[in-house]
Amino acid sequence: MLPSTVDVLVLGGGPAGLATAITLARLGHQVLLLTRPDQGGDKIGESLAPAATPILRQLGMWERFVTGGHLPCYGNQSCWGSADLHYYDFINDPNGHGWHLDRPLFECQ
Repeated sequence: MLPSTVDVLVLGGGPAGLATAITLARLGHQVLLLTRPDQGGDKIGESLAPAATPILRQLGMWERFVTGGHLPCYGNQSCWGSADLHYYDFINDPNGHGWHLDRPLFECQ
């Protein structure tokens, strides 16, 4: 059932959308989170940078996340805005390694 009033509409149930919705709800806002319907089949995973660790801790989600079967990620390569491939090494990050996110598992947590 939809709430009669909504203060904030959050589009997307990925890590950023969920963190935003949780934070706003805890601040007392009426939040409506909209995601795409599950179309079945495999979903392509994604990764979380090490900076996600303190955010997950702050949201009180760390223990559930860290025991949820996601795999460590020690760096990524990406092309954003150009054809050049960039490598980001997480080995020396003060937050530790990042995570290969199992998206279907993450959405169930």
